[in-house]
Amino acid sequence: MPHVQLHLASPPPRPSAGQPRARITAASVIVAVLALSALSAACGSGTGGSTRPSTTTTRPAPTTTTPPSTLVATEVSSESKKVPWLAIGVLGALLALIIVVMVRRRAERKTWWSDVDAMGREGQALVDLGTAGPASTDAQQQVAHWATLEQRTVELGAAIQGAASGAPDDPARAILAGLDQAVSAYLAALRTSRTLRIGPPAPTAEQLQFADAESAQRLANVRGVLGQLDRLVTPHR
Repeated sequence: MPHVQLHLASPPPRPSAGQPRARITAASVIVAVLALSALSAACGSGTGGSTRPSTTTTRPAPTTTTPPSTLVATEVSSESKKVPWLAIGVLGALLALIIVVMVRRRAERKTWWSDVDAMGREGQALVDLGTAGPASTDAQQQVAHWATLEQRTVELGAAIQGAASGAPDDPARAILAGLDQAVSAYLAALRTSRTLRIGPPAPTAEQLQFADAESAQRLANVRGVLGQLDRLVTPHR
């Protein structure tokens, strides 16, 4: 059996306590590299070359969503509360309008009756003047008398027609229509009598008597209708 000699390598000498180790193992290098990488990454994110602006996150306030059915019910309730006040306002405005119209019509009627009363007094003065006749037998004074009667009769007829257009009721319209006819007939008799007196030819006594009787009769008709008008106006004075 051959003799085999084993040469055992002597262990490396251990460094003394005051001398550092000269060799660094691969594992130590890897650990150091990893530590430096981690440190570099931490420094880069925290204290990099540029300072990142700080951002503030604002959370929106919580909103409450009301169901559509609740909104519709609320709107209907609100509208239903407004309806009575709107109705009251409309009724109040309508009532005020009615009162204004009534007051205005009352004032207009009062004015109308006052004007008709004054017209009746003017008609009565005309009747008195026609009944009295000329103040003298002088021809010029008689002509002036008939001219005055004719002018005042024309004015009375115009006043009657104006009052008839605003008569408030049927009785008033009927009386004014009768008075208008009576005044028109008297005016026609006045013009016939004046034409007869002026001539030519000179009127006969019989013609003058007939003309005067015709005028007096028609003047009496005017007086009668004026009496009816006076009785109608009396309650409104």
